Amino acid sequence: MAIFFRLPTSGYQPLFQESHITDIKVAIVFAKRFNESVAALSEEERAQVPHSISCIYYQDTDFFIDLEHPTITKEEQRLSPPEKDESFPWRKSPQRLIFLAVQIFYSLAVGRLPASEIKFLPSKLLCNLSESNMILIKEFLTYGLAQDVGNRYQTFAEFSDVMDIIIKRLATQNTRRIPTTKVKARYSYVSKLTLFNFKSSLATTINICAPCEILIGRILDIEEKKIVKKTDVATIYENYFNEGQKSEYYIVIDNDNCISRKHVQVHMAKELENSSIQDLGSTHGTMIFTDSSCSPVDGMSIQGSKRLFMIPYDQYFQIGNTRINISTKRS
Repeated sequence: MAIFFRLPTSGYQPLFQESHITDIKVAIVFAKRFNESVAALSEEERAQVPHSISCIYYQDTDFFIDLEHPTITKEEQRLSPPEKDESFPWRKSPQRLIFLAVQIFYSLAVGRLPASEIKFLPSKLLCNLSESNMILIKEFLTYGLAQDVGNRYQTFAEFSDVMDIIIKRLATQNTRRIPTTKVKARYSYVSKLTLFNFKSSLATTINICAPCEILIGRILDIEEKKIVKKTDVATIYENYFNEGQKSEYYIVIDNDNCISRKHVQVHMAKELENSSIQDLGSTHGTMIFTDSSCSPVDGMSIQGSKRLFMIPYDQYFQIGNTRINISTKRS
């Protein structure tokens, strides 16, 4: 493995191609090879490597840097402001080049360049991972693409050790989180829905059978709906359907004035990774989060729009003063 600053006469390919998704195991191997190759360069050679995936080509196990590449995309320019520093000490630093290696992994696995601020990971990157490996990949990208240089991986050896762990873990896991059943049944899986009201500090939980639709609001049409559960937090109804059809749940939260009459609709799909949350044009919007911390800094508003679950098996979102969690155990 080596890095060359000239293109071969033939047989080379661009490392990154827009919308072309590489298997996650292959993507991490490419990132590891690039890390090892750039670590073997002299400091003067490291400083020559442009901070652009678009400039990188490969042939077999070798990488080629096109120093005459016409442009660096605007998104690549926005990725990390410190990388614009042209000073020699910074350009030869491991932190800059490790940051580039992590971008390689992300771009190959997702089929697009990383956003300038990554708060949510694409479901396509996570849906085929086991729970523990999903957490591992999330931590890997959180450190690897941190905007604060001090929070990134600091040495090539540290970064290589982390990738060795990921490669071993990916090699031993099952490829799908929730297998599709071939047996005809009404439901694909059962999830737990938990509502927590901040003002009253009360919570209520119910099991929901998917695929289904969940409508949540302050005032809903509940005529001829069956009451499943009634608590101080909410009243939960289920619509009647014949066997073999998906259910509809209606969750009425009438003690939270920050919730709209018809606030949000959740679609629990037959395949969990296709499940989505849709804000129905509410007054105060809907915030979605990637984990149980539900930090406002990491929240994303989807007011009037629709989003796939960020973490399919454990999704958190908030409407008004009520936090909602939908969790599904892997089979």
